[in-house]
Amino acid sequence: MTVLLSQVLNMIRACLFHQGPYGIFIWQYVAFILFFFASVFLGRLLTFLSTRLVFGFLKTKTQDKSYWNHLGHQATYPFTFLASSFLLVFFIQFLDLKPRTEQIFLTATHVLVLIGLFWFLWRLIDIFTVYLKDSSWVKESPAHPGLILLLTRLLKLFVALTSVASIMQRLGYPVTGLVAGLGIGGLAVALAAQKTLENLLGSLMLSIDKPFLVGDFVRVEGFEGVVESIGLRSSRIRTQERSLISVPNGKLADMRIESLAPRDRLLIKLSIEIDMSLSKLDKVMPLIQSMRTYLESHSLLCPGLSQVFVVDLASANLRLDVTCFVNGKDIKVLYQAREQILLQFLWLVQTHGCHLAVGPSCGVKKTN
Repeated sequence: MTVLLSQVLNMIRACLFHQGPYGIFIWQYVAFILFFFASVFLGRLLTFLSTRLVFGFLKTKTQDKSYWNHLGHQATYPFTFLASSFLLVFFIQFLDLKPRTEQIFLTATHVLVLIGLFWFLWRLIDIFTVYLKDSSWVKESPAHPGLILLLTRLLKLFVALTSVASIMQRLGYPVTGLVAGLGIGGLAVALAAQKTLENLLGSLMLSIDKPFLVGDFVRVEGFEGVVESIGLRSSRIRTQERSLISVPNGKLADMRIESLAPRDRLLIKLSIEIDMSLSKLDKVMPLIQSMRTYLESHSLLCPGLSQVFVVDLASANLRLDVTCFVNGKDIKVLYQAREQILLQFLWLVQTHGCHLAVGPSCGVKKTN
């Protein structure tokens, strides 16, 4: 029995140390297969532990647990592939291969590491895109999803080109000419699409700075209106004449933009001229006081911010400046309050026995 066992062991030893294809011993082939499966097992185990520790910790720090579950699921396979490739590189040094053969194995495993790394980066871009699409920043403007899509494609293109160049370089192919050709081609494309890139960058700056949103009433150099859309190339503004103006985002980002939407109150500013040749001074002072009292008691106006002052005495006319603020930012309330103020002031002027100045530039004027 002992002799039989010894013969079997000798046969196995002879078989394992038999030189196979490419000058590699059979035991080295067997060990490589065992190392491969061990790397896969340990890579999956490492991925399991990492996702449990990292993503389990992150889920305790946020209320949106579904996002981190999605992140862990998406990152599992590329991370397992990457970890297994690293472990396989580590195990190959124990095979005791010939230098040339070992270099071939290391090159192949290094390529696997690069594939796993860029695959993991590719998945991270997808995860980042999903996170941004669900954020409040993207939902604020119709142009933001387009920017996210453009940014995602540019990042993926960069990752794809970098991965191809890295793998080719690791396999021994010269990539200097390829990189130079891509650089010259990219420069030519950039010069040809200069205006397009300018507008895309302008759209990105508008999205980051957010000087206005869709639906805001804005004043831009030379015109004013309501913002109807913010696109990748241009923004469209509907004027008060109902015409539609399209402004390239590259130019719009450099313009002076005044957004009226953030206002917490609306200004009413009037200029009233009293004809002093027909009005007496002792009646003008009670008139001014009555105007102040009326503005302070008006329900649509902000209390304590209304002013009526004598600002000029031109010829026989006494000019009064009236300023007050309407609560809120509803333009209809502004027109309603202005109408009430004008009619009441006209009644007060007549009641106090005063007269408005007559002429093309006299009387009551709106100065805002």
